[in-house]
Amino acid sequence: MKHRILTLLLWASLFLLSGTFYLLQAQEEKLFEPHLIDWQHLDALSQDVQGISTAKAYEAVKHLSPQEVVVAVIDSGVDVEHEDLSPQIWTNSDEVPNNGIDDDANGYVDDMHGWNFLGGKDGQNIAYENLESTRIYRKYREQFENVMEANISDNQKETFELYKKAELDYKVRKAKLDEDFELVLQFGLLYEVSDKLIREALGKDTFTLEEVRSVKNQKSQVMEAKAFLSAILADGFDRDTWHQYEQQVSKQVDYHMNLDFNPRDIVGDNPDNPQEQGYGNNDVAGSEPIHGTHVAGIIAATRGNNIGCEGVAKNAKIMCLRAVPNGDERDKDIANAIRYAVDNGAQIINMSFGKSISPREDVVEQAILHAEAKGVLMIHASGNKSLNLNDIRVYPNGSIAGRRASNWIEVAASDRLCNKNLATYFSNYGKTEVDLFAPGMSIFSLAPNDKYDMHDGTSMAAPVVTGVAAMLLSYFPNLSAQQVKDIILESAIRHKRQRVFVPTADENRRKKTKFKQLSATGGIVNAFTAVSLALQKQGSTSTSP
Repeated sequence: MKHRILTLLLWASLFLLSGTFYLLQAQEEKLFEPHLIDWQHLDALSQDVQGISTAKAYEAVKHLSPQEVVVAVIDSGVDVEHEDLSPQIWTNSDEVPNNGIDDDANGYVDDMHGWNFLGGKDGQNIAYENLESTRIYRKYREQFENVMEANISDNQKETFELYKKAELDYKVRKAKLDEDFELVLQFGLLYEVSDKLIREALGKDTFTLEEVRSVKNQKSQVMEAKAFLSAILADGFDRDTWHQYEQQVSKQVDYHMNLDFNPRDIVGDNPDNPQEQGYGNNDVAGSEPIHGTHVAGIIAATRGNNIGCEGVAKNAKIMCLRAVPNGDERDKDIANAIRYAVDNGAQIINMSFGKSISPREDVVEQAILHAEAKGVLMIHASGNKSLNLNDIRVYPNGSIAGRRASNWIEVAASDRLCNKNLATYFSNYGKTEVDLFAPGMSIFSLAPNDKYDMHDGTSMAAPVVTGVAAMLLSYFPNLSAQQVKDIILESAIRHKRQRVFVPTADENRRKKTKFKQLSATGGIVNAFTAVSLALQKQGSTSTSP
């Protein structure tokens, strides 16, 4: 039982330590199950899988003439040379490649495929960052650490409140991280000793669960090692998973919560000036384009080329905007990325990031207002911490001055089958704050260097919706952002009576509710029903719009 509890604690810690809006559970290519590849495209209306009916959608609009749609992906970076994506990458036709001149006078030199707001002029790139609470706590600790609130002047109150919020967040997280680090040390010792004993008992360096269970030995240490490894292997916790967890904790210690780590000098900007633009470089892949490449592939991996996977939108062009490090993104970078997308022709913006504190929320809000005014649709992943967003705010969420922006869609993650696990265990949710669900479990897509991976997360669900939105704009280019949003939400397939587990990482505290209680629509996006509704609203099925 002790070993079982330790294992569950490790799994829970791995889940809770994620500071980003995605779960990177990469698998070796040999482990990909054929029935999971591109499952999100299957027909929810005729098959026992809650896919988006992509083929039926394209059949329904085959008589229409599609147009290209520019989709901005604000993420960790995108491999623009990937074999299954390069034809779908947006190119800035007003810019001359690599001439060192801002030919289109947009403030960004040689921005052929987008921009990298995490890079320096010398070509260096930020890979890791602090959490926002770490940055704020470090910045104001000397000024406010021993100051009583009663002694704070009126013009300092807002900053002091921000500091106290960050201080509490940092200290709570740091205490949890210290516990996790101690757990890592204990588990690591137990794992290595057990692994060594079983290898010696079996006379081989690698072994399966069945081989561990077959060990017969009278020595108590060997039997304890057998029990421990049998328990964790049965839970899918192998050596690779252990190293993944160990690295996750190390990144928290070394980067996310390290008060002595500050990589922003690489960029060379003034991080306290949210109005500053033009910083960064044109390396849109950056140092770790794993997440962004996977997201871009879900939206627009080349369809019908018989390699890799199938994107949702065959006519989408991906504009690559790198603004999300491993750690918390900066409000300044997100605002500038949104503005770049809007001002350079993007019609849709896909976003997979979020945090609990936003010191310059106003700057991001102004960028969202700019996108709203220009008719650019924004689609955002709700996050992977099993939170009810009706009760806990995560930034950004499309809220501006007490209202939700009309061009904003918030997306949660659903699983393959319409059963009690339809809402994925990790997805954030909310009857008023989340609009709908989309496939986000075991999603096969692209990885850098012409490779492929399968990941889970609301970061995988949001680009499915983005792909459907791009499909609608491609075949119905006269639709406004508000109309596209309305069609997507109105056409979502409802599961009114289906009872599902409320998302939680704790298997022992799972409770059920009706699926319709977890989002505003109570539905899952569907490409076929969306284009069918667009055709109906258009009033014609035989002419191009």
